[in-house]
Amino acid sequence: MSFTDAGQLARGKEDRPLLVLGERISERSAAAFRKAGIQYLDAAGNAYLAFGTVLVDIRGRRPQIARSKHGRSGRSANLFSSRRARVVFAVITWPDLVNASIRKLAAVAGVSPGLAHEALVLLEQNGYLSIGSSRELRDSDALLDHWVASYPSGLAPTLRLAEFAGEIEGVQPARPDQPILVSGEVAVAHAVRPTSLTIYVDELDPMLPIVNHWRSDGPPNIMVRRKFWQESFAPDGPSVRRSKVPWTLIYADLMASGEPRQRAAAHELRQDSAALREK
Repeated sequence: MSFTDAGQLARGKEDRPLLVLGERISERSAAAFRKAGIQYLDAAGNAYLAFGTVLVDIRGRRPQIARSKHGRSGRSANLFSSRRARVVFAVITWPDLVNASIRKLAAVAGVSPGLAHEALVLLEQNGYLSIGSSRELRDSDALLDHWVASYPSGLAPTLRLAEFAGEIEGVQPARPDQPILVSGEVAVAHAVRPTSLTIYVDELDPMLPIVNHWRSDGPPNIMVRRKFWQESFAPDGPSVRRSKVPWTLIYADLMASGEPRQRAAAHELRQDSAALREK
């Protein structure tokens, strides 16, 4: 049930309270319902009910998988587990991947083909992917919000390689062929004055901290993380050379910092990225 559908049903009945029931009400429709004072309840348990002095406001619940592949009832699988979150990152960053082969999606996300397929199934079951003549992401803004919310406790800890203290400017690779991709504050230095550095590498070269005179003592301000995705297989093609990680990961790292100034820069980055995609 969408907000438009509810509005059509409510015509001529503005003096009566309206309650919308549905199998699934999207985040966007739910926000519109709340703003318009329309009450709702869906099968996942999301609800907005207001009567007398009672207010019930439940958000963010997703439909559970009713049956396992063996036909037995089971618990809902976590779409944003550390491994599946890699696939979610890939399809948010490169939406065309939803129509690529499973093997290509798996290669970009750095996971097995079986896990990539499982993530696509969960995306569809959770209402984020429509299946027809071609696949298409739905509620991509809500999907990004949920992925970013799960990132600090899910995917991010599995990517940690090391933390150091030192200068954040003029980072040098340990060898000429070692790619270093920047994220966090330094990636948006035009919007915020960086005091920390987050970089992504294929693996941690023991010479990297030595070349850059980083220390392992003291409060860390340099985070080294594993680059898990493979851009050579992404829709951008192997010819694209980057100095930064994709904007979605920069956004997640900024939001995960918990600092107001970094979060403000993250919101600006998201707005700029949305504007570019619309052109």
